[in-house]
Amino acid sequence: MTALLLIASSPGAGCAQEPSKSVANAPSFLRLFRQVGDFPLGAATSRLDYQSLDPATGRLYIAGMGAGKLLAFDIEYDRLASSLNGYPKVTGVLAVPDLHKVYASVPGAGLIPSLSVALGMVGLSSGRGAIAITDTRTLREVARLPGGVFPDGITFDPKDRKIFVSDELGSAVLVIDADSNRLIARIAPGGEVGNVRYDPITAKVYAPIQSQNELAVIDPARLQVVARHPLLGGKHPHGLAIAPDQAIGYVACDGNDRLLTVDLATGKVLDHQP
Repeated sequence: MTALLLIASSPGAGCAQEPSKSVANAPSFLRLFRQVGDFPLGAATSRLDYQSLDPATGRLYIAGMGAGKLLAFDIEYDRLASSLNGYPKVTGVLAVPDLHKVYASVPGAGLIPSLSVALGMVGLSSGRGAIAITDTRTLREVARLPGGVFPDGITFDPKDRKIFVSDELGSAVLVIDADSNRLIARIAPGGEVGNVRYDPITAKVYAPIQSQNELAVIDPARLQVVARHPLLGGKHPHGLAIAPDQAIGYVACDGNDRLLTVDLATGKVLDHQP
């Protein structure tokens, strides 16, 4: 059985107060968080991938990758609210409350068939992947666009009202007009693309380039790569998270199990763990 494990911050986590003896001796993860629930997401055990919370509706959207489903979990009533079929090998998920939409990356047929279609093709249709767009008010799909070879991470630029999707094995970043649900551009950053994130401080889109150990910087207005920063100390960078209001990025490198801290304005690697 697949289940959702809910974790909350422990009382006083990050504060200056003296921790209790039991908390102080606990592993670092347990000192910061505590389990508040364990809820079923279906009868069968299945692989999950990305998650995205929509605070406006109180739903947590989860990529049911193994089952090919988009799951909607109600965080107020702690129950599975909906299980949507038709999302084979779904990976990335992003809820955008301002648009009343949730986006899902759907690789679909899988790597080998998608690559066979992609060979020799250029432009926006270079594989069998898809990007599904669902109305969060009705949970009905409103559009499904070409997603390249293996669509993965998704981010939203509210300033330019564009959605950016990393086509990991298609070595591209796809761009969608958020209002019209149209695919408007395909950007080639020069290698396999990991996750993709928009930073409002620098007003740029960032994408780790796995095959080059670089962080690509995209200007969302010009739809061009404007800089490439070497990720020194990292190997095969894939994950990316951005600290709010700090222009700091955290890059997860799955090739050597290392987390890099990067100054997004300069591209300098500030720290790495371990």
